[in-house]
Amino acid sequence: MLRMHGDPRSAGLWLGTRRDDEAPLLLPREALLRHMMALGSSGSGKTVLSKVVVEECLRHGVPAICVDPQGDICSLLESSKDPQALRDHGVDPAIAQELAERADVVVFTPGADVGVPLCADPVEPGIAELTADEQARSLTRVAATLTSLLGYELGSDDGDGLCAALDHACSERLTRGASLTNLADVAEELSRRGESDFEGLSRFLAPRKLQQAVQRLARLEVGARRRLFHDGFPIDVDMLLGRGPDALPGKTRISVIYVNALTQQEDKELVVAALADRLYRWMLDHPSQDLQALFYIDEVAPFIPPVRKPSCKTGLSMLFKQARKYGLGCLMATQNPGDVDYKAMAQFGTWALGRLTTRQDRKKVEPTVASLADDASDEVMAELPRLKAGQFVLLSPDHFDAPQPLACRWLLTAHETFDERRIRAVADARWRERFVLEGAARTTETPQPVPVEAAAKEVVVESKPKRTAEPPPKKGAPSPSQEGPSGTVVMAPFDDDPPPRAATPTPAPAEPVEASWLACLARASALDARGFAEQMGVSVGTARRRARQLIDRGEARSFERGRTTYYWALQNGLRPDLGLDGAVVAAGAVVQHAQAQTIAEQHRRTRVLGMLGAEERVTRLTLIYMPLIHIPFEERVERSFLERALGPSHDRIKGSVYLHPTDLRFLVLDRNKGIGFFAHPASYASKIDDLDGSVSWLHLAPATIRIDEAAWAARRDLGDALQQFRTLYDAATPGPPSYVFLPYWHLELEQDGGSNYRVLDVDAVTGHPIERGIVG
Repeated sequence: MLRMHGDPRSAGLWLGTRRDDEAPLLLPREALLRHMMALGSSGSGKTVLSKVVVEECLRHGVPAICVDPQGDICSLLESSKDPQALRDHGVDPAIAQELAERADVVVFTPGADVGVPLCADPVEPGIAELTADEQARSLTRVAATLTSLLGYELGSDDGDGLCAALDHACSERLTRGASLTNLADVAEELSRRGESDFEGLSRFLAPRKLQQAVQRLARLEVGARRRLFHDGFPIDVDMLLGRGPDALPGKTRISVIYVNALTQQEDKELVVAALADRLYRWMLDHPSQDLQALFYIDEVAPFIPPVRKPSCKTGLSMLFKQARKYGLGCLMATQNPGDVDYKAMAQFGTWALGRLTTRQDRKKVEPTVASLADDASDEVMAELPRLKAGQFVLLSPDHFDAPQPLACRWLLTAHETFDERRIRAVADARWRERFVLEGAARTTETPQPVPVEAAAKEVVVESKPKRTAEPPPKKGAPSPSQEGPSGTVVMAPFDDDPPPRAATPTPAPAEPVEASWLACLARASALDARGFAEQMGVSVGTARRRARQLIDRGEARSFERGRTTYYWALQNGLRPDLGLDGAVVAAGAVVQHAQAQTIAEQHRRTRVLGMLGAEERVTRLTLIYMPLIHIPFEERVERSFLERALGPSHDRIKGSVYLHPTDLRFLVLDRNKGIGFFAHPASYASKIDDLDGSVSWLHLAPATIRIDEAAWAARRDLGDALQQFRTLYDAATPGPPSYVFLPYWHLELEQDGGSNYRVLDVDAVTGHPIERGIVG
């Protein structure tokens, strides 16, 4: 944080001075957690004030993402060129110089390469990895965004019908285990259904209208608009906030999203929708009680109007409602308050009101002024039409007892309007080499699975009676008798289909230079940029850029461990981000997709007499693998009195038990009731009825199944499980514990046309609902 040489103005956001006594006017940083709105007619200075807020965030080390519809915000990258003008307006030029040294301003240009190109594909690449609830919400937002992009009005019969059809089609695709990483996958999913038969989608929208939508979607894949969905870096909030590998040490990132290169308003709305969606996902994964980032849209009115429902409206409304709980502040500016949805405006706790010349605009803000400053509302309303440029009335009742008369301070950066020519010139000078623009094009081809190493072969263990059951095979070390009949290496499907009996075809080789990089990455479980560079004999920067290229091509992924980013190749089938560096042992699903669908229908609620209760429909079935802790043992079991009279006093029995990963309760399987978890289900461990003899065990590549990551992250240490077992069953001698995985079906049932969702977890062994424990 820049301390401004001991100046008390460093204690908060220095917006300017009071107009009555010229004392510095500071807004506490935490005020931005409840968002800020800048209102004023054209020429009132609201954009300048908003840029002052961004400068202050930068001064305090808070990164910002700014949507620039006209080019005014781009000039944040230019420091003030007139030191005397700064002095004349009460600003020490040294402060502007320190700010310039601290700033890392980058201009991103969706659909164009004038700056750093940005890809606004509405489909989030990692959507298949989300939890069921998050995935459902993400699919709904994707469907709404595409519906609006295709020219349908959300809220109309056709718009809502198409939205439901897209949501359902994408959900079915994920359930089958097919890829859903970009817009091309959505187009392929609809096109494969044929011109006349849409396989159940006709209940949402007439086939003729569905076909028209498919044709419109296909047209997005050609012409200039195609660049918006395929060229550039995918929207990555960490990159936009300067937390990615391209970050400059000691600097704070200001990312300006310049949308003026887009000619259609629908495309601009798409960019904002995709950005809001990624921000929402990011903040859920990075909660903070303190202000950690700022999101600013200049001239926000077209993106969240009061009546029309553009594709970005839902996402913005959700951000405004939820962001403050996660440390994300929102700053919006508009000259026409009547053109902004009043429900969205109600979420803002700080208002800077500039000159409002029309009676209509003043009437729109009067209820807000009355709610924020009831005692002074008449005085404020009378002052608004008389304010000069740069003069505001600041309302922030959480931090000020009364309205504050604000004179906005002078900018520390330039205030100019950038056009595409000027942005390109700066990009050539500052960003071309740094962001490797020539390699940023996003591929639309999804790599096919390739065979994994021998440790990931399919393994089937012969079922045995309880008292002679052997433990599941140890991970990564199958015995010769455990290999498949042909020794074929297979990849397990992501979801519900049985494992294939033949190797999956290997994709065509990549370009030679890329193949060597991918092969190097695939030889290791995971590599950081330095390790990657050492393996390839190049600089760390080059290795990092190559890794990002492989990620953009869909051939690699990354994860953070501490402050270090690690990369791994998808083709080896591992999940080093979860610490799964080899094949995992998983129970085979007895209940397959068709049976799960039948079970879901049996549990679906319907209205009584067509009127009472909720009407439900099954919207999603997802096969998820939860971790269990497996403990093999040998137990001394006392024989009955009669048995002791005729022979030995005890039996030695081998067996195994399975514990819940978080509460360490024991799994019990009842064919009539299903699976449950209990604290002490039997006097002897060997008398517990569990999975032994009821399932086949497979060795699977962890990247090819959907793992319950929440349960895995919350799992207890194996030593805790061992201690629990020894405490309860002192007659048993346990062997080394390990983690295994149990499949269950996560069913989602939509209630009352999408107003609510009910979820039901059904184990994939018996097909019964699980009462506790499966999801932690």
